[in-house]
Amino acid sequence: MTKRTHNVKKCFAILLATLLTATSFPFTVESALAEEEPFEISFDFGTSESLVEDGYVKITNDSLYNEEQGFGFANTANVLATNREGTDALQGDYVTFSDTSFLIDLPNGDYKVSIVSGDTEETTEVGVKAESIQKIQDTSLTTGQFTDKNFDIALIDGQLTIELTGKQPKINALTIKERSKRNPAVHPTVYIASDSTAQTYDPYWNPQAGWGQMLPRYFETDVTIKNHAIGGRSSRTFYTEGRLDTILREIKPNDYLLIQFGHNDATISVPERYTSVEDFKGYMETYVAGVRQRGGIPILVTPVGRRSFHPETGKFNVSFPGYKQAMEEVAAEQDVLLVNLNTLSREYYDEIGPEGTRSVFLHVDAGVYPAFPEGRADDTHFQAYGAIQIARLLSEGIAQLNTPLADYVVEMLPPDNAPSPPIGLTFSSISNAGALLTWEAVEGADIYHIYRKPSNEDEFKLVGTSTIPRFSLTGMDETTTYDVVVTAVNLKGESERSEIAQVTTREANLKFDFGLEGTPVAEGYTEVNLSTIYSKERRYGIVDSDGMIGRDRGEGGDVLRDWLGYFNIGWHFNVDVPNGLYAVKLYVGDFLGSARTNLAIEGIDYGAVNAPSRGYTEWVIPNVEITDGQMNFHFSGSTGIVNGVELTPILVSPSNIAVTDQSVDANNPSVTLSWDEAIGAHSYNIYRQTSGSEQVELIDHVKETAFTDTTVDLGNVYDYMITTVDNAGTESIASLPVTVEMIGELQPDTTPPTTTHHIGQELRNGWYNSTVMIELEPTDADSGVTDTFYTVNNGEQQSGQLIVLEEEGIYHVSYWSMDHSGNIEEKNQVEVSIDKTAPTITFSIEPNTVFTVDQEVHLTCAIEDQLSGVDSFTCEDTTKFAYELGVGTHMFTAAATDKAGNHIKKTMEIIIEVDFDSLASLSQQFVELHNGEAHIVEGLQSKLVAAKNANEKGNTRARDNQLKAFVNQVNSQSGKAFSSEHAEILIDLAKVSMK
Repeated sequence: MTKRTHNVKKCFAILLATLLTATSFPFTVESALAEEEPFEISFDFGTSESLVEDGYVKITNDSLYNEEQGFGFANTANVLATNREGTDALQGDYVTFSDTSFLIDLPNGDYKVSIVSGDTEETTEVGVKAESIQKIQDTSLTTGQFTDKNFDIALIDGQLTIELTGKQPKINALTIKERSKRNPAVHPTVYIASDSTAQTYDPYWNPQAGWGQMLPRYFETDVTIKNHAIGGRSSRTFYTEGRLDTILREIKPNDYLLIQFGHNDATISVPERYTSVEDFKGYMETYVAGVRQRGGIPILVTPVGRRSFHPETGKFNVSFPGYKQAMEEVAAEQDVLLVNLNTLSREYYDEIGPEGTRSVFLHVDAGVYPAFPEGRADDTHFQAYGAIQIARLLSEGIAQLNTPLADYVVEMLPPDNAPSPPIGLTFSSISNAGALLTWEAVEGADIYHIYRKPSNEDEFKLVGTSTIPRFSLTGMDETTTYDVVVTAVNLKGESERSEIAQVTTREANLKFDFGLEGTPVAEGYTEVNLSTIYSKERRYGIVDSDGMIGRDRGEGGDVLRDWLGYFNIGWHFNVDVPNGLYAVKLYVGDFLGSARTNLAIEGIDYGAVNAPSRGYTEWVIPNVEITDGQMNFHFSGSTGIVNGVELTPILVSPSNIAVTDQSVDANNPSVTLSWDEAIGAHSYNIYRQTSGSEQVELIDHVKETAFTDTTVDLGNVYDYMITTVDNAGTESIASLPVTVEMIGELQPDTTPPTTTHHIGQELRNGWYNSTVMIELEPTDADSGVTDTFYTVNNGEQQSGQLIVLEEEGIYHVSYWSMDHSGNIEEKNQVEVSIDKTAPTITFSIEPNTVFTVDQEVHLTCAIEDQLSGVDSFTCEDTTKFAYELGVGTHMFTAAATDKAGNHIKKTMEIIIEVDFDSLASLSQQFVELHNGEAHIVEGLQSKLVAAKNANEKGNTRARDNQLKAFVNQVNSQSGKAFSSEHAEILIDLAKVSMK
């Protein structure tokens, strides 16, 4: 990370002395060193014979860097110069280089760099890196086209490194000009270099926020906060992406830089941003040096703690201890200001406890914030309240430092009074394991504490906190009454408790015990075994049990002792239920091993439900929305096992809606509907849609379970939908429609139904790469659909509206429906092609094949896909001499994607070795290629034979003497018996043999 630094005056003197002797540079040493004259130097790249622009220093392919000169290439092996012999000194020649860099010793500071690139006779593709930062993106230039681009760079380490990128990189000229010094402002600016924990977030992401976003509220308005924090960056990538460079080119004397990293540095699973503790410390030193060189003041901020605590004691763990210590060491060794936010945040977490920190971190319920529709439980990032608290801790830490910025910290005085106690506690969405609690917002409250106890116990227990007047209560027992109170909290203190509100959890009305036939079934549960296949008559069951297994472990109780599953494949389970919101409770466990089950309901992925070895897990999903009268489960994962499922209606639409009376009297037409009372209903909304209209209108709001519509017109057809409304005003999903025809005389139905299909899986090039579920959607506007049928590949006729195709292959599916009048639809056809298997890659060389340096390596690869066929692949054939690859292990990679989107990447390695025999053989090849004389080969080979014999006897001194003699002879014949390039190769291989 840190390069050698150089004496500033020496650097200037050497550069200018070079300019005065090699060019006609028009100014003196004294004028260049004067403060009023910014330093400037220009380089003209070309051959030793080409023209040099006036005032420029000539750079050729032989310009090797040395400390006395102060500029040049780090290595000239890959530097080539070309002279087009034109009259333009800059555009008539160029240098191209790769795998090396051009170095210029400069005083630390800010510079403008200008680069001229192009070629009069060929195309160019060039980009520029400076200080490992991509400053100019790769740019393609046509023949004769030139570009003059510039960028600014903040130099920290006393030596500017320039690298070229692109397929045809060329450089004609380089000019470096020192930027003017910046003067301090009246009041400081505070810059922030950090990650997503400090980032400023767009309002869309509410309530997510970073502490840098909230920091201005703790400083006087004279202080400007510039938050450069960005998510996903480590100390290394923040540097290499040029983000520190941007700050250093802006920062003024007496400004501050807050530096907090560690979260992303520690992610060893993400190599592109991982930074070891040792390297992290080096980057911290670089950040500090860069700020101090510009008169700024760095403040190291140790990484803020995560929500990680001991499960038994509740005490929080030290987050990123190695990175915390590295920052403390840099602060001590270089006398840098430091705020130990790591410790401050951990002490704060310990004070409020694990439950209290849920309101600090991004723990939010589903359906509350648009950016997080499915909720979030994030133990790294903060919501607004938490970001405010972390910013408060940081500002308090800054206030304790011996620095002028401490005087700008605003002391936040607590309000005069604690908040009033909350009122209006209301429960809704009550399930068998929890409920949603809401209350009226309290003025002046920062956060709320929620306490709970069973009604038959005495002591309340804190069960959670919330920054908004709502909280999802979980972890409650079925059919149990609880007392709940809420308090409001601000900086002054905690309010009195609210009045006690009581809630009684419901009993699940559908309970399923999964196990093998003949094993005990828990009381109150419905048995599901491998023969329990879904049908419309049964209304629940497994979609397809083929391939599934079950086990009975004989312990754990009737629900948990046994299970059904399908390892690595997955299976489907359906239950017919009224439309509405449901709570689902899942039991997963194996008392002989561990369990890994992934859960999806209604196509929504709820993630992994994992159980420890010889244990189980209860998992509650509080709000599952059903709109089509059926709840669809998909269990998958490495085990895909389930012991039990419980369904509790939270807020369901009315069921058994019936037309109890209908009048087609022209003077008084009416329709009377009735329905069963819905659990938790406070009232009902009645909606109506007229046939031919897209508008659905709310026509009434009733508390009874019956309604008469007197606003109908004869000749129209109406669809009625009814929703349930609870005491909190929450409305359920609408019921399935009930169709009513207001026709005086019924007409016969002679029109068959119409059935369409829908496939939710992604189609690529006519292929699917996962299990396909075909949803059939029949409609009949007259007598209504009575059943839907389908066949697969002309097989047995089946009924149902969901077709699941799991195996690979090409399927021809026919489907049709029948209505109540007996009309049968003509068969519809759909073809489904499934390919789940990635292509195969075969290399022409076996992995770990050993080649000696005198052999030729010819590697090819073959790609094959049996089903959908290969769509794209990357496989570069290689034909090279082994010595060109170099001694050691070499990896080759091929990748392919089939038309279904299945992807594979395969690597293999070969080994290149050198021994005395192969070195002798290679020597002979090189001499023969150069038409050398046979006696030279004999002399070289005799020395290698002697070296081999000495090596076999363990006489390393004699071996090395023979190899040195070999090297000497090679050197003497360089450019004669063989080329200088071949001589260098033989010498390098001889040195390897010595080792």
